[in-house]
Amino acid sequence: MSERIVVNTGPIITLGKFDVLDIIGQLPYKFITPAKVQEEINAGISLGYSIEIPSWLEVVGTAVQPSPLALASL
Repeated sequence: MSERIVVNTGPIITLGKFDVLDIIGQLPYKFITPAKVQEEINAGISLGYSIEIPSWLEVVGTAVQPSPLALASL
């Protein structure tokens, strides 16, 4: 099994702006992201931004919701 890397919204947007999302998907890692990131990207699409969740990025649900303290520190 390849190493898993969790990806947040910021890197997806930045890599998309540089048009290198396809290159990142060719790396020997499994990239995952929380469903909340997909919601943020979809909200951007509805506002006219062109960055979409790439096909190599697996969207996963979180089993446990982070505490308000953890969310505030992010």
